[in-house]
Amino acid sequence: MFVHMSLQTIVYMRITAILLAQCVALVSSLRVPRGHTTPFRWVQLLLAIELVYESVCAWTGIEGINNSILVNMYQPVEMVLLLLFFSEWRPRWRTWLVGVGALGLAAWAVLWMLHDPWSFLITEAVLITALLQTAVILVGLWHLAEHGQRPLLQEPYFWFLLGNFAYFGGVFPIIGPLRQLETTSPMMAFNLFIIISILAVLRSLFTAAACLLIRHQALPPRTP
Repeated sequence: MFVHMSLQTIVYMRITAILLAQCVALVSSLRVPRGHTTPFRWVQLLLAIELVYESVCAWTGIEGINNSILVNMYQPVEMVLLLLFFSEWRPRWRTWLVGVGALGLAAWAVLWMLHDPWSFLITEAVLITALLQTAVILVGLWHLAEHGQRPLLQEPYFWFLLGNFAYFGGVFPIIGPLRQLETTSPMMAFNLFIIISILAVLRSLFTAAACLLIRHQALPPRTP
């Protein structure tokens, strides 16, 4: 994989693609008309935090600084904000969404104490939170398929949920062996990180598409 490129070139390409995609998603979310931002305001907040987070991760990575603690702290923030989006989108789901959030945070806290969060990614915590978020997203997609007011391809939240489903559903099987591969096969671990990065770019672009669709549907129809 990426045989004809230097590792440094691939790293810079990865960083550039992720940051550009996140900038596109954030700018697109800011163009959503004010009256249509609820519950998408949680997505806007997540996109802003995510851009800062990825920028810091990019800088620390280039400087050779271990940023594992930052990555490990970001995981529960991402999960909570996504669950807040769901709780505002579908208020009747709040009871079980609180249960999902409590389960994810409890697992993250226990694993935080069992592992050294400064040395490497707590892969078990990522696995659990990714699995929980994938399950919630599947419920959301099922709800849209059953009760959506428009064809799925015209539903903005369909694209947002689809991008997140691709990301968290893809991360779940990939992240598990990373800790072992980092020691036994660093190149394989690097390739898996690249796949995760591609999924992250895809998620950002699908989120941007959702925001642009919300804006398009909110604008008054043009008169001939």
